[in-house]
Amino acid sequence: MFGNAVHVADAFALRGRTGLITGAGPIGAMAHGGRVAALGLPDREVPVGWSAISLRMLTIQGISGRKVFDTWHTMASRYDEGLDPTFTVTHHFAAEEYEKAFATAAEGTAGKVILDWVPRD
Repeated sequence: MFGNAVHVADAFALRGRTGLITGAGPIGAMAHGGRVAALGLPDREVPVGWSAISLRMLTIQGISGRKVFDTWHTMASRYDEGLDPTFTVTHHFAAEEYEKAFATAAEGTAGKVILDWVPRD
C-alpha cells in the first residue's frame, strides 16, 4: 500500500476487519455509511450525485499532500506489524524505460508502477 492508498488508510484509521478499496468505483455501489476519500485534483469539473451521497449516508473527506509526512510514520508502523504491500505493485521498469512506465501508469489499468534506478538481477 503506497501513495494515495496510504493517505486514505491513515485518514480513516482502518483497523481490524476493515476493507480499503482504491481505484474507486461508482458511489452508487457503496453501502450505507461508507466513507469516500477525495484524492487528487481533477482536470475538469466532476459532477456529484448528492442524492446518492445523502441517501447512503456517505462521508467524503478531501486528502491533500500535506499529510504525506504523517503517512510515512503510519506505514513504518504497519510494516512493523507485518503488512506486505507487494500485491499493489503491478509493474517494474528500469529508470531508462521511464517513457514506457509513464505510459503504463497513464493507461489507468496498472496498480503501482515502480521505476528502478538500481539494476535488478
